[in-house]
Amino acid sequence: MDALYKDERGYYIKEYIRKIYIEDGIPFDPALHPRDPANGRFVRTYREYAKKQKVHKTVPGQINGTPSGSNGGNRSKNSTTAENLKNILRPTTPAKKAFELTDEEDEVRKIIFDRCFRILHNPEKANEEKDQRILKKYLEDHPAAKSTLAKMKKIAKENVFPQRISGAKQGVPMSHEKADSGKVNPEYDPNDKTDEYHHNCQVCVVVYEMRLRGYKIKAGLKVEELSANSAIAWLDPETGLPPEIHNVVLKSGDDKKDPIKLFAQKLKEGERYNLVYGYKESKKKHVVTITREGDKIIVYDPQANETNEWSSIGSIPDNIRLESLVYYRVDNMALNPMYKNIVSVPSEDRL
Repeated sequence: MDALYKDERGYYIKEYIRKIYIEDGIPFDPALHPRDPANGRFVRTYREYAKKQKVHKTVPGQINGTPSGSNGGNRSKNSTTAENLKNILRPTTPAKKAFELTDEEDEVRKIIFDRCFRILHNPEKANEEKDQRILKKYLEDHPAAKSTLAKMKKIAKENVFPQRISGAKQGVPMSHEKADSGKVNPEYDPNDKTDEYHHNCQVCVVVYEMRLRGYKIKAGLKVEELSANSAIAWLDPETGLPPEIHNVVLKSGDDKKDPIKLFAQKLKEGERYNLVYGYKESKKKHVVTITREGDKIIVYDPQANETNEWSSIGSIPDNIRLESLVYYRVDNMALNPMYKNIVSVPSEDRL
């Protein structure tokens, strides 16, 4: 058992493991919980851990601090009960169940989602027109494509305004001030870079959009699948596909007279978009919400509750790699049902 604790915050687990609620379907947090010495992989669920360690189910107890995310965490916050863990660490709904797909149809769905991943991670080499032609031909030729899209479209239409998100019903649509003002990601600590709520930007943009639509929720922890492929959080209810991803094509050496104006002209006022960009000195990416006001881009970061205006190329932070910018529209999109129960937890803020 000592080997299982090695280098995995064993002191923390030893103290609290007997108080943790052993529950099927609640995933182990990779930054908090140990690896299986047999194969080096993280133990995935409490039940799996219990079988290996013969830990018996006990009454729910308290963990001294918010569960750490995959990038480390801050345990100085209010204690979190095992009941809350069910909300915070709820697993992704399998695609086959979310869309009622057969095995063959799920393979088509994977190809569609993978296309978004390729564009998001290599925008400099992406060719929108060519990529669209390739996808269109694939969907025309694959025997299961028609039924796959029909099912995804049907489910998408039901999730523009879902009945519930993480247990929260839809209320009155919110203004920007009510939707955020720090309420999207209230656990965020700007002074603690190791805080897990510094790594959930892919969740915050979704929660912000759905709060605007009237859902009283707040951001949960980082979702790995959305961290790698943020566009698949959304589905177009008219097609069943994720939103079309567009390259900003904003380079410091080109269009020096007015590059932001050219970017703004690609957007429409009154619409909302997610913008994904990378950094010059890091492989990390970030996603924010953007809108257009005249010839300016309003960049809103719901993770940190910060708003900036991009009115010229000089107003873009120096650490952003300009060639990495891609965007897609979200205000007319449906929430992907695979993720609607893990991106958030109910919020108790008073509007």
